[in-house]
Amino acid sequence: MSSEKAFTCSQCGAPELERSGEGKLRCPYCGSLYSFSVRGPTVVIRKGANVIIGKKAKVTIRGGVEIHEGARVKIDGEVTLLERAPEEAISAARLRLRATGKDET
Repeated sequence: MSSEKAFTCSQCGAPELERSGEGKLRCPYCGSLYSFSVRGPTVVIRKGANVIIGKKAKVTIRGGVEIHEGARVKIDGEVTLLERAPEEAISAARLRLRATGKDET
């Protein structure tokens, strides 16, 4: 299951975040910390699904979302940044992402 990979880091542009404790996601490149909440039942998006939730979409999910490995999900929603990584870490992460071709710029 890879629900931790549903968001892009708004600081360095890394294409995926990793779980870092209950209700938190951390960027593996620059270390920025994000929060998310899961309440009640979850929506499960399984392998092979292609889901795009656009900026103008009005979707309400009462609970969390579980995204399985192999599902393609794009969410143009809003994620709250809890703790910004140091500027040096963000700059280094951007360079590493560019070098590996994983940057979104």
